[in-house]
Amino acid sequence: MKAKKKKGFTLIEIAVALAAFVIIMLAITGVLISVIKISSINSATYSTDNISKVFFETLKEDRVALNNIPKTVGTKYKCSFSNADEVRALVKEHLLDGDSSNKPDGVSDPSDFNLCKQSSSEYSMGIYINWNADGFYEIETWCWDTNKGESSLINRKTYVTPR
Repeated sequence: MKAKKKKGFTLIEIAVALAAFVIIMLAITGVLISVIKISSINSATYSTDNISKVFFETLKEDRVALNNIPKTVGTKYKCSFSNADEVRALVKEHLLDGDSSNKPDGVSDPSDFNLCKQSSSEYSMGIYINWNADGFYEIETWCWDTNKGESSLINRKTYVTPR
């Protein structure tokens, strides 16, 4: 009499297949977690970059008002805001306003996130304005998404001549 061959998988084959499946799923999960983290950082950096652009575009729109900024060496400010409209208002009503008592708060180091952050607003910015004797302003900003912290830093620098 012939013995019947049993069809199916052995316990060892099932264990090996399960182990391979678990290893592949762990690798896929690790990649997905990395993609989500990078996406989050890119999102924060993108929105911070847009806020920084709004700051400089507002300065560029009203270069005549640059004459209202004091022609001093190394003025440093900190400020905070929640959207692009508040950035425009900050530039037009505080920086470009001739009233020296209406300027943003001073700060010793505008590139230091911990000195510039204000938790009540979505974005924090440090501003350095330097008048050059050759007749132009050197303006540098450090902008952060307050919730994301230092990893969302956007630093811009430009040279502007008043009209």
